[in-house]
Amino acid sequence: MFRNFKTLLFVLVILTIAGAAYAFAANNTIAPSNAGYGTSTISGYTIGDVVYNLDDANPKLVNQITFSISGSVEPALVKLNVTSEESWKDCSYNLGTAVCAFTPAIALTDITKFDVVASSSLNPEDN
Repeated sequence: MFRNFKTLLFVLVILTIAGAAYAFAANNTIAPSNAGYGTSTISGYTIGDVVYNLDDANPKLVNQITFSISGSVEPALVKLNVTSEESWKDCSYNLGTAVCAFTPAIALTDITKFDVVASSSLNPEDN
């Protein structure tokens, strides 16, 4: 009888501790907050008409990629990454077309993605 009472008491203590821990965790609240500097609408750019310019001497290589880019504001900065490495290529932009030249040319088999970063300013403090 005494042994059953000890077991019951032990279980009750464990349940009380677990309940208190749950109640403590359940009562944590965080007030809403904001962070940032200024406000502005951010809209994306539309990318299209992608052209892979093949190398004349070796058509398994790409020496330039061009694409159209449009949005509500002309981009001041365009970068492209097409390989599994994080090597961003600076692109030139003129009248809706971005041109990204690769010197040396890259193999078609190395092109595994098409990530574009475009910004309407070269420096965030310009806005």
